[in-house]
Amino acid sequence: MNLLTDKGVYPYDYMNSCDKFDETKLPKKEDFYSQLHEENITDKDYARANIASSMKLFDEFGVENRKIVRIEEYPCQNRKQLEKKEGEYIGNDKSCLNRCIVGRA
Repeated sequence: MNLLTDKGVYPYDYMNSCDKFDETKLPKKEDFYSQLHEENITDKDYARANIASSMKLFDEFGVENRKIVRIEEYPCQNRKQLEKKEGEYIGNDKSCLNRCIVGRA
């Protein structure tokens, strides 16, 4: 498991207000439920999110001024559309830590 480059998990549906960006603890596993996919994350993914949320990733790699930025509200019809849009942002933003674009070999 490579915390720096592997695709992580994010509670998209839970993050429905600006106030939630001020929270300092990882949301509960149930809060990662995806309405789009009608499923929750696995125990393994939640454990990995706990590791990443503890800032061990940033402490280990020395990344300063870390933050997650919601770039836009993107209504999509399926996961493929969402992953395509995410890949466009990752490909165009050289400062993005997430270099794993879904579907790219």
